[in-house]
Amino acid sequence: MIKKIIYGTAIILCFSCSTSFVDNSALLEQRGPVAQSLENQQRLAEALTQWKVLHIAYPKEQIVNDHIRRLEFLISDRIIEQLGILDKAKKAGNQKLERIVYLKILALEPSNEIAMQELRKFEWQFAIEEASSKTANIKKYFIESQEEAKSSIQLTQYLEQGDKLIQDKEYKRLLQLADKFEGYYPRHRQPNNYRILAYTKLGESQQQQKKPEEAIGYYQQAINIAALDNKKLPVTQKNIDILSESIANRYFNLANKAFKTNLDKAIEYFELSLKYQPNNTKARQLMQRAIKIRHNLMKIKKLNANSD
Repeated sequence: MIKKIIYGTAIILCFSCSTSFVDNSALLEQRGPVAQSLENQQRLAEALTQWKVLHIAYPKEQIVNDHIRRLEFLISDRIIEQLGILDKAKKAGNQKLERIVYLKILALEPSNEIAMQELRKFEWQFAIEEASSKTANIKKYFIESQEEAKSSIQLTQYLEQGDKLIQDKEYKRLLQLADKFEGYYPRHRQPNNYRILAYTKLGESQQQQKKPEEAIGYYQQAINIAALDNKKLPVTQKNIDILSESIANRYFNLANKAFKTNLDKAIEYFELSLKYQPNNTKARQLMQRAIKIRHNLMKIKKLNANSD
């Protein structure tokens, strides 16, 4: 009877997802303590389920396989112990104890058909609900494992793609990856780290190509994103200041050259100079002077037109 129960029953694990998991130590570190905690609570079947979930991800991991074999042996030993109690209960006609024993066997081995059949004799509906509950718990663990594995795989893929794009200096594609990354992991900091790096590198590229205005635009994007995490980029800010001063001086010189021949153009250049160096008092004074001269010239032209 004992051999029939032990060897005639097995846990059927229903799992319809890919078993190709990326090796991720975080999964082992997370589920290992959970399994140990369940075992400490004498919830051996659930602890075994945890290790079997890990076995799917780490089929060659010796520690995982050792825990599975150890728990299977321990569960088998406990079932044998309960079967001894069951024989005594039957001889004594103690149906209450029989029911308790079958429940304990079912807790140790949730798919034990013999235990479920015997429990139906005592209370059909109660036995079904208990078995369903155990089955639901097993399915719940597998579903959670599947989701965690998918999430882990996706995260690893994004990180690997990011490293590859950085290595290949594909910074515009890195920005696109950051948007996708953030869509799946909105609280992860890596997307913003990618953006800061990408905008900084794009700014450096534009600066090397003698395109200071484009470089400033990229640098400013990097600073704005860093500010979201309360970070500062002093080197990037220094680059912006240097480039802004250079651009402001260039427009200032162009404005001075145009001052005597084309006031409209001179004013336009002064405005651009002040855009990059708003505290340049001299540029602002000269622009105001140019505006005033242009205004006076327009008044003179208007008077001359009226006199005609």
